Amino acid sequence: MIRLDLSTSAVSVESDGQVEPFITVRTLQTEGSASRVARRREPASPANPTPSTDELTHTIASRQGANVLREYDINEPGEYELTSGRRELQQNRSFNIRVEFVDNATMQISVLPGSFPCPWVVDDLLHHYRGTETFTFQVRIQGGEIGVETGDVTRIEDDEKGVKYARTTAWERILQDDDPTSV
Repeated sequence: MIRLDLSTSAVSVESDGQVEPFITVRTLQTEGSASRVARRREPASPANPTPSTDELTHTIASRQGANVLREYDINEPGEYELTSGRRELQQNRSFNIRVEFVDNATMQISVLPGSFPCPWVVDDLLHHYRGTETFTFQVRIQGGEIGVETGDVTRIEDDEKGVKYARTTAWERILQDDDPTSV
């Protein structure tokens, strides 16, 4: 449904054209760097900023020289730690995300504070994530009781800057048309 690609300088979020898995995470491990995806056993808190994790096993791996491109599948709600090696620099980029199901048709992915500051490209919209904010986007995962493989992004929001993008549903547009004050 959605691919989070951590293998380049910006994180890209795009549809992968499949109903399952819900999220595919693509990482790049270079010489002297790391690549991993782990699910936290309990959410992070001020009392426990680094909770214990269970590492996920990659589903696909391909090698080109010393570089290894891996893909991990996420199908369950929870908090995840994503780490991917950096192409030019000998450092790792780590991201903490929360996956939630708002309702039967909507999945929400939140990039949590403390994640590596870098640009995120979601549905061709650029967001410069600073590492202090919570950056959230919602994805339509079902339409009319049927899973959708396009993974339509319906809302993008930043807790510091507010809503950046919101796609109204047909029902919401009909209700707005009934409002005599709507233009």
